[in-house]
Amino acid sequence: MKDEATNVWKPSADETGIPGWQVNFREEVEWDWERFPVCDVYKDRNFDTVPATEVAYGKRLQQLNDFVRNTVPADIYAFEEVSGEQAVRDALPDGGAAYEVCTFKGFKIQRLAIAWKKELGTAANCASSPA
Repeated sequence: MKDEATNVWKPSADETGIPGWQVNFREEVEWDWERFPVCDVYKDRNFDTVPATEVAYGKRLQQLNDFVRNTVPADIYAFEEVSGEQAVRDALPDGGAAYEVCTFKGFKIQRLAIAWKKELGTAANCASSPA
């Protein structure tokens, strides 16, 4: 919701807010774009838009975590369009405690990342190189 006094967008405390991806990214916002990136992921099963709230974001993370744990259990995962290591850990079972994560810094959003079970070994180098 946009605070009329300060002209700053703030997270909605209820379901009356607008989806975050409808906020112009050039406007001032109270939340961290890197932690809560702008993207159209808040849809219900009928593909209706769900307002981006802290509760909705938490529910979405739990749904993603449950999906990864129960549907695609693997030793190695590749992620694209993630905001960083914490976003990857949020998607992994138990906050990614059993995984090593390699992501590429220097980009605000839409990074690539790889996560693998720690028992497979540690990374020798997570630096990216030009193609």
